[in-house]
Amino acid sequence: MEACAAALRSADAAQCISALQTYVDSNQTTFDFQQTEAVVKDFVSEILQYVDKEVISVEGRKLALNALRILSRQKSGFGQLLNQEGAERLLRFAGVSAASAAALDDSIAVEALKCLCNLTFQFRELAPFIVACDGALVHSLRSIANKDAPYPIRFYFARLVFLLAAVHSPSRAIIQQKCGVRYLRDGILIPLGMTRADDGLHYDSQTLNELSQEPCDLAAEIMKSVFTISTEVLNSGTELSAEESDAQAYAVMDLVHVSRIVLSAKPLMARKEAAALEAKITNMLISLPASCSDLFTPKSHSQFSTETMAVYEFRNVTAPDQLLRQLEKSTADLAASGAVNTALCEEAVPLITALANCGRVCPPARRYWRSKILPTLLTVRQRPEQGDTLKARLIRLMTSAHSNLASTVADFLFVLCKENAGRLIKHTGYGNAAGLLLQRGLLHGGHSAQSAEYSSDSDSDTEQYRESNVNVMTGGPEPQNQTDPFAGMTEAEKEAEAERLGELMERLEKTGVMKVMRKGDGNGSGGAGGSGGAGESGGACSN
Repeated sequence: MEACAAALRSADAAQCISALQTYVDSNQTTFDFQQTEAVVKDFVSEILQYVDKEVISVEGRKLALNALRILSRQKSGFGQLLNQEGAERLLRFAGVSAASAAALDDSIAVEALKCLCNLTFQFRELAPFIVACDGALVHSLRSIANKDAPYPIRFYFARLVFLLAAVHSPSRAIIQQKCGVRYLRDGILIPLGMTRADDGLHYDSQTLNELSQEPCDLAAEIMKSVFTISTEVLNSGTELSAEESDAQAYAVMDLVHVSRIVLSAKPLMARKEAAALEAKITNMLISLPASCSDLFTPKSHSQFSTETMAVYEFRNVTAPDQLLRQLEKSTADLAASGAVNTALCEEAVPLITALANCGRVCPPARRYWRSKILPTLLTVRQRPEQGDTLKARLIRLMTSAHSNLASTVADFLFVLCKENAGRLIKHTGYGNAAGLLLQRGLLHGGHSAQSAEYSSDSDSDTEQYRESNVNVMTGGPEPQNQTDPFAGMTEAEKEAEAERLGELMERLEKTGVMKVMRKGDGNGSGGAGGSGGAGESGGACSN
């Protein structure tokens, strides 16, 4: 680093380029530079002085910005760039200002954008300065929607917008005011080969199914920005004109339509190139507005499914069916991993959260998923968590050690049961549902206070189910010919067992495993699981 800084101080152009090339080549995979802040600060200063020279080759400026991008992995020594002047300097090299746009080479703009992305990610305090630069956000959004701009330019402007929206929340409202949703919508349509007309979206199915990696990655990157600002867009109190508000609403509807089309493109979804795009679309559906329900599951003229379209109750449920396939794969991977796999759990949570939200606002999707996951109960032969069906895997996850996944799965199944405690208990057993019911204050049954509007169709039991001797606690059949554990014991032996149980509970309390709630103690509580219930002589507790 010191040798490269010394070379940059010289007036020899060839020596500067050689030193920069050597530094870049030797540090492509370096993330810990083991240098003092003073050394880094000096090197950054030399790089900035070098790139600001008027007479400098494209190769030299590109290498210098490349070196600055690599160095930006360091979390200190960049104070001179974390201000308005520093933000404007890098944006100028990215072609944001009118004066620099025509004179700069695209490769230089790409390297400058990479630096801005890295620095915004590492130093959140830079984001407000970038947003404050005149025209920076508008230029970024227009570049994303510019079909003539090179792929790397559009990709890294999309990433910069995403990072600004993610780390600097006020920028989300600004993006909304600048018609950002429409620009992002247009930016997604271009790589997917779609166009918008008065009668809706036009596209070629074969072209969509044969998309290469680059357009899939670009659309996925833009979808990240859409997801980040979606809450602001749907719930914002930002003042918009009637025309702007209508245009934004149409843009949101188009994005939901795009999501349905892409998820319904089965050949595309089967290819690994579309994995990131599928994941980002799923994330966006976490904020699916109720007004777009019909776009997500449009009416079908046929009641029968085909190879390319899934139909349920005269609704096209191809997109919900693709999400169901994702859920099948995700739960199967979790089941195969055995022990709690944190990475797989964290991948599953956004998917299941999206399913739960779509189920709340889109009745056709909820009814379809329920028919597949929680079909009508017939004869009960085993506990609901036993077996390798999707239902069994999900119910096992309700008691997973990964608490976020467990609560998310429980919420999804609760939505499938129309947020009715009785229905959830019938399908999962009281024991598996107890955690969610405790959180919602529904241990005694009923509906969630914040539940969505659901239809009032009945959930009557079948004759086979009524004839099954079901244990409400487990959700499985009662054991046949169950013997009385106290049979043949004298009163003295029963008393001895009771005393032994009391000693065991006292030992668990002393070790902090649980806290016993005794009669008359109104402040007793269970462990991490929640409040204990008081009985005649003690209470149930969580460990």
